[in-house]
Amino acid sequence: MALSWTLVLVVSVTFLVGNSLCAPPSLLEQDPRIINGTEASLSRTKHQVSIRRRLNDGYFFGTGHICGGSLISENVVLCAAHCFTDQFAYNGSYLPDSDFIVVMGNLDRFENNNNTLIFDIKKVEKHRAIFNFSTYEDDIVLVMLNGSVPANHPTVKPIVLNDEAIQNGTICQVTGWGETEDGYSSDLLMTVDVPYIPPDVCRTETAYMQLIKPGMMCAGYLEGERDACQGDSGGPLVCKNVQAGITSWGSGCAQPLKPGVYTDVAFYKDWILQKVAENNGTLPKFSSNGSMSINSGSMLLAAILVAFNLIMKWF
Repeated sequence: MALSWTLVLVVSVTFLVGNSLCAPPSLLEQDPRIINGTEASLSRTKHQVSIRRRLNDGYFFGTGHICGGSLISENVVLCAAHCFTDQFAYNGSYLPDSDFIVVMGNLDRFENNNNTLIFDIKKVEKHRAIFNFSTYEDDIVLVMLNGSVPANHPTVKPIVLNDEAIQNGTICQVTGWGETEDGYSSDLLMTVDVPYIPPDVCRTETAYMQLIKPGMMCAGYLEGERDACQGDSGGPLVCKNVQAGITSWGSGCAQPLKPGVYTDVAFYKDWILQKVAENNGTLPKFSSNGSMSINSGSMLLAAILVAFNLIMKWF
């Protein structure tokens, strides 16, 4: 029996390591930890989900965790594209959608109770067919769930997406079950405060320079100190209660002049609305002048797409 459990743990660790890297290979430094993080509160993180490998989680609930994600409507999750790639092949190809499950509802990733929701994936919408590991461009996917979160669920609630300019230095929160300063993945969801760094500032004042491509932004301290890294990929960067970014990559963790790099959610707004509409999903909300509403132009575009899809089904 002891030998069997040892094999289970070895297999689990292998998959966890192989799918939690969050930096281009030329930038990766082996310092996979959240520095100076604290335990997250449920009231502020009801949108947080755990992306898991089905096989590993089948051995022992919670061990399949590889990435974070965020619920943006009752049946759609926003995540990073590299979380779904075959990182052993390292050629940018994706693993089958059926290899993954989505779990939400608890701060403790090992807890499975009445609040826990477990979904299969109907479809992973990808921005590009092959992921570019050398640049990490377009590190975004939409995960269409095979079911919907019940209305008024006590511990799960979608988050509003950002659609506004964020001021340099705005304090944001990044959350995840990634590795801590103790050197192991956290059982409980952790959070760390980091200041937002606009793309142009990140190109001129950090070590990344031209590595910051369109659709990317940064958050962190230029002197280091606090950051998120491996195991936190795909999770949300939340600024003023709306999701501004998706944890994507970074060079080491909490290193001077090397803040965390995030996918800019607002940059992909039209794509998000289009893909959700094409899949007959519920449109996610974007912030507009501080309120929780959908931009009217984007709403009209999405409505047209839905109508077009319905017409095509008749022929």
